Amino acid sequence: MIKRKNLAQLYVLEAVSAIIIIVLTFLFVYLSSSSPNPQVSRNPITQLKDLGDDALFSLYNSNSTESIYSNLLVQYMMENDTKDMTSYINSSLPSTVSYNIWLSSINGNLVIFYPETPKVSYGSTARSHQIFTYEGRLYEVQLEMWYI
Repeated sequence: MIKRKNLAQLYVLEAVSAIIIIVLTFLFVYLSSSSPNPQVSRNPITQLKDLGDDALFSLYNSNSTESIYSNLLVQYMMENDTKDMTSYINSSLPSTVSYNIWLSSINGNLVIFYPETPKVSYGSTARSHQIFTYEGRLYEVQLEMWYI
């Protein structure tokens, strides 16, 4: 026959065992339900294209300092402001990236914007594009980038 003293110890042992089982159950459910974050290794050229897209898009969405232009990209292109344009692009891209900026109109005229003599690209290149209109004409800006 179990004495009252031993019965109390048995109840405490059962309570501790139940708590341990409940805690382990919650821990198991938590660990099995949370999925690990996959580490996606992106291609450096894809990352470079995203940086170029962001730079051109940011210029396109920035207000011009002069009222005759709809945004900074149009202002820089139409005024041939290579200093401010390259300063902005240089601040948007890593220092290990070289680039050419091309401006073309809808009728196919290709005008190089920067640099005056195109840099020779080597290796894999990324290209970002932005289209805009100015005085009824359609233009495309191409930012060609590569790692040096």
